[in-house]
Amino acid sequence: MFRASLENTWRYFNYKVVLDSRDQLSSKRINVVSHQDDDAVWCLKDDHISNCDALCAFLLFVYYYVNPPFNTPIFLVIECSLGRMEKELLSKFFFERLKVPGVSIVDSSLAIAMAYGQANCLVLETSSEGTRLTSVLNYSQTTGKTKFYGTNASNKAEVLSSIADGIYEEIRAIDEPAVRQALASTIIIVNGQGNDVRTETTDFSAGLLDTLNVRHHGSSLNRRLQSLQGGSGWKGAIEINSEEDADVESFSGRFRIANFPEYLTENLEKANNCVSLLGTQIFGRLVYTNDTASTGYFQTRLEYNANGPAYIQL
Repeated sequence: MFRASLENTWRYFNYKVVLDSRDQLSSKRINVVSHQDDDAVWCLKDDHISNCDALCAFLLFVYYYVNPPFNTPIFLVIECSLGRMEKELLSKFFFERLKVPGVSIVDSSLAIAMAYGQANCLVLETSSEGTRLTSVLNYSQTTGKTKFYGTNASNKAEVLSSIADGIYEEIRAIDEPAVRQALASTIIIVNGQGNDVRTETTDFSAGLLDTLNVRHHGSSLNRRLQSLQGGSGWKGAIEINSEEDADVESFSGRFRIANFPEYLTENLEKANNCVSLLGTQIFGRLVYTNDTASTGYFQTRLEYNANGPAYIQL
């Protein structure tokens, strides 16, 4: 939202007029550049409502210009966590200003769980500023936790500078649309009983994200990878590089056949801890759903990652 010239008024877009110096009087030489972010007031910021007046003005705009305004109840799906005073203020605005017959305010994490029909799940919402992790148990939402790692962070110089020499210049030489087109989606499906792992994916054509390094304390993952390597359809697919240290074992394999250990499927709390680590160390868009009720599978999808080799510590 943008502040207008009058007091306590808002406009929904920003624009500026650029006059051509060769012919300033001709209307044909006037260029209107809209959708500028100069002097913008963000309604939601850092997982809370930063400006309630701007948010109410935005909701008023959406209600009157998108939806039919006559006796239309409002179902508000909001990303941030609302406190009691914020809910009371929004409810007062809806009922007194908009005169709506009914209002329902639902957190986006719970709305996603309800949309998929999953009573127990872990929701990861990744934006340009951070990744929000929220666990849902029996359709009861817990307190979300935001990690400030998102798709925009992977393009920052301080993040890319930590990549091996040569990769940084290679990534900087490729524009973002080219990277998005080169990196394909990866779907990792883990059986709900922890007995089988299969993947549906395509290879990365850019060659920037072709290795996944996993560090795990103990030998359960070692047995897991070895069983997968010798299983049907997996022979020769995973390359295991083990260190001599007995406490820490390292494995390296192609990213398209990455998998999670068995304890990801044991219960929601352990899955929450595991995926929390993923959210802090993978710069990408992760979608995690517990679909064991209908298909018997956990599903995790990594849609975009432009940060070179990804490192996961479990």
